[in-house]
Amino acid sequence: DKLILVTGSHFIKVLSLKTYKELNGISSEEINYESLVTPDEKSIFIATSRGLRQYSLSDLALVKVHRPLSNGFCLRYLNKKKKIIFSDVCRLLSLDLITCTVTMFHERHKSHILKIVSTSNEDFLFTTGYDRTLKQWRTDSLSLVKSVELESEGRSLLVKEKTDSILVGLRNGSLAEYSLEDLNLIRTVEVHHKLISRIIKLSSGDVVTCSSDGSICLPFQDNVQIKASEKEINSVTELSDKTIACCCEDGLRIIPSPVQDPLLSARIDSLSSSLQSIRKSTSDQKPQLISLLQHHLTQLLTPIQHRPEKFTGLALSLLPDLKSIQRSHCYEGVPEGKKRVLTKKYSLEMMFSKSIISESQAILNLFDRKL
Repeated sequence: DKLILVTGSHFIKVLSLKTYKELNGISSEEINYESLVTPDEKSIFIATSRGLRQYSLSDLALVKVHRPLSNGFCLRYLNKKKKIIFSDVCRLLSLDLITCTVTMFHERHKSHILKIVSTSNEDFLFTTGYDRTLKQWRTDSLSLVKSVELESEGRSLLVKEKTDSILVGLRNGSLAEYSLEDLNLIRTVEVHHKLISRIIKLSSGDVVTCSSDGSICLPFQDNVQIKASEKEINSVTELSDKTIACCCEDGLRIIPSPVQDPLLSARIDSLSSSLQSIRKSTSDQKPQLISLLQHHLTQLLTPIQHRPEKFTGLALSLLPDLKSIQRSHCYEGVPEGKKRVLTKKYSLEMMFSKSIISESQAILNLFDRKL
């Protein structure tokens, strides 16, 4: 029922997920980087410019500073092993939560480590960073298993257990997929125009990426993209109601899930088919086809307008364009005095003028770009 915001500008805030109002907050002198909340929801650990800091989640009181001189960007909680793996510039360290001892890994990166992930059994870790490498580590022996070169700086990681692969978000906006077994490259997908700052897996199983270009994307669902902000998106997370919280440079934004709704897709397909039919039809066929188009548009718009929470970000991004199509065409055969009444009372049941026929190709192009 709470959302924890940890900002690089020295603030930690607790927000209510019902009202998004601030419940608690503190400021600190150090620069905050990545954070995590323990599964028991009692503590929050933050990688900072002045060590790994542990706070009580109930009142945000500082509990302890582990490794005060460390300066790390990222961390990972290993629930089964009761350890936290965190970075100190180019080194990895392991904090044992039972004994509170810190152990250093044997090998290191050549530059700052930017992301740490683990396999579900917690036997292996994967790291990436400024040195353009993807490295695999054993958690028990703290030893390096393998390292491969990347085409660009690695900025984000996600382990896909079902496909035995790991996704690497790169600085150049591409998403690279490697085999977990031997770290061989499987494929590279062009996703964003700028660096991929975070990769997450939704409860639906879909992968979502966010970028400094202000967009979030479903790279394996026809590369569906939603512009969430004009500024950089630093992090995303899925909330309990399946909406997406985007932490942007210009504030927190809550957007609907970008996952494509099959029902919505079918309705858009029907609308597009109608538009194509109108464009190809003869003059005597057009009135009947325009009536069919009116039906499909009503089917598409009505549920989105009345139950927007049930539809996706894609549907909501189309809504202004569809409303614009409605407003831009007048009625045929309706006296001027009744137009205003009809517009107000039957806004979803209007009869388009012939001007929509000439614009049907432009509307089709709109759907092509959106989808």
